[in-house]
Amino acid sequence: MTVISACILVLVAWQVIGPRTDYTPVTELSSRFIEKEIEQKGLPALSIVLVDDQEIVWARGFGMADPAGRIPATAETVYRVGSVSKLFTDIAVMQLVERGELDLDATVSRYLAAFQPGNPYDWQITLRQLMSHRAGLVRILNLVFDEISPSRQSLLAPFKHIRYNKGPWNSKIS
Repeated sequence: MTVISACILVLVAWQVIGPRTDYTPVTELSSRFIEKEIEQKGLPALSIVLVDDQEIVWARGFGMADPAGRIPATAETVYRVGSVSKLFTDIAVMQLVERGELDLDATVSRYLAAFQPGNPYDWQITLRQLMSHRAGLVRILNLVFDEISPSRQSLLAPFKHIRYNKGPWNSKIS
């Protein structure tokens, strides 16, 4: 790598969008808070964006996106969404329920025919139970998190082995 390309890489890695001048006090306070949290909690990285209406007024990365490789986080660093996606999924489901297109008390398999976990009990999982973590499914901890772009097959493979956990959380929720 040449010195010029290394300098360009460093400039791109530390790219910051904004802040728009009327947001400077907020972004300065936010930056101090985030830097303190990263240090105190030992967080590797965090990227933030501040949006006003449809305009990005500030975006910045903090910490190291890849600590081992000493690659800094930027405003464009991509992160895994993890459990945050549950909120968006539940909102979308509830919008479909409001429009009468989904029934919360219908079985999941009514909408996802391939969802057939091994079930030794006499109930079927409903959308309501699944969304409220009361379906009695054993948590799958060995999901694929190490691949940047996992295949559909590797993502779905653990679901072939889903099993139920018998307990009071399986009862119907009103």
